[in-house]
Amino acid sequence: MTPSSNPVPYAYARAVYDTALATWIRDLSALRDNLRREGAVKFSLDDASVSFEDRRALMERLLPSGASAELRNFAFTLVSEGHVSLLDDIISELQLLAEHGLNVIKAQVTTAVPPSDDERSAIERRLIERYGGNVNITWNTDAAIIGGVVIRVGDEVIDDSIATRLESLRSALKGTA
Repeated sequence: MTPSSNPVPYAYARAVYDTALATWIRDLSALRDNLRREGAVKFSLDDASVSFEDRRALMERLLPSGASAELRNFAFTLVSEGHVSLLDDIISELQLLAEHGLNVIKAQVTTAVPPSDDERSAIERRLIERYGGNVNITWNTDAAIIGGVVIRVGDEVIDDSIATRLESLRSALKGTA
């Protein structure tokens, strides 16, 4: 996001945005740490066979002191939906938002062997050209693809792996036999 013609309102808005996210990340991280200390309680919080009232009371004990009404409501929503186990992922997503803003695009790039710096740069450059400047890339290696690259961006998969090429060739040869 870029500021409007007057950068002052944007600076204030960005400060509020950054502070709000930092507060949520801090408070959710404290809740996560409390859950880790309690261990087995985490499983009870997602267990629908335990009454909501009992799970809510457990969560109430684990909330950081001075928790805001918003944090409490959010935590109770996680409990009611059985999503307490997603807390680490939620914190990771918030950290990603804090770093890159709301328009971040997540890409997963898989290669058979770790790419060279030049290969990484070329892939990053192409992804940024195609999807815009806010691309967060996760790099993975998987020897099963033999060579080439598999790129996942949202629901889109670009599969230029040797394994897929060989499978296509195998299918084509079966069709002509």
